[in-house]
Amino acid sequence: MVHAGQRRIPPEMAQQLAEHAADDALTTRELDVLRGIAKGQSNKVIAFNLNIVEHTVKNHIKSILSKLDATDRTSAAIIAVRRGYIDLLRPAGRFLVLRPAGEGKEAACFLSANLTLRRD
Repeated sequence: MVHAGQRRIPPEMAQQLAEHAADDALTTRELDVLRGIAKGQSNKVIAFNLNIVEHTVKNHIKSILSKLDATDRTSAAIIAVRRGYIDLLRPAGRFLVLRPAGEGKEAACFLSANLTLRRD
């Protein structure tokens, strides 16, 4: 019902959703990790942004790959977008400040609207 403020789902997307309805559901944290993957972030950056350790990110990725029957990070992100699990059209903005190893000055990193990484 579009008039009630809800979205209309195209029939082909509804069919894909129905086909995977019985699949293992992704946890909220796995979806957070998957969004980072889709943005092209490294495990280290994802861990920093989610305030978890890198090993935990790797465990989440293993679970994501298994649940989505994906062979790698890229295919997991593509599957997630196609199934509507994640939305890449959300506004982007500042996502981290980190100190590169071996250097004394901070580099602020920003994610631009077209999902490319640039340093300011």
